Amino acid sequence: MYDHTITLFCMHGDTWYPSVIEGVDLIATESANKTPLAGQTNGDSVEIIVHSSAAKVVKTKAGAKAYVTPKAYAATNAPADCLTFTPEQDFILDAEWPSTDPVPDDAYGDTGLYSAFNEDHDGVYMITSAKYLGLLPHFEIGGR
Repeated sequence: MYDHTITLFCMHGDTWYPSVIEGVDLIATESANKTPLAGQTNGDSVEIIVHSSAAKVVKTKAGAKAYVTPKAYAATNAPADCLTFTPEQDFILDAEWPSTDPVPDDAYGDTGLYSAFNEDHDGVYMITSAKYLGLLPHFEIGGR
């Protein structure tokens, strides 16, 4: 429990800002769905628990980062100094990405970083939900 290291990729403009977070709980469900029109589709889902302080500060490998709402993140001039969990935009890699340098999305061709990661890596999850729980301060992140 709480033995996973993830990399959170937050989009700001046309650039991804990675944050490596250690000591998270990651519960993945692997499945496939079959539909008459689409055939077999990926049905994987994940629930991730990320510990934080009561002030919504998350420890990352590069240092503490404050959580900000998706709108505040889009407006910030310092996206590398904070993080957010934007559903249907940001994604998580169930592994440690070797660098925290910003990654331009167009460096991965027309499809972008998220699609390239999905093709090349297992354990790539688009964030679908995020909520903060304050009693034992943590974020619960849902993904697919």
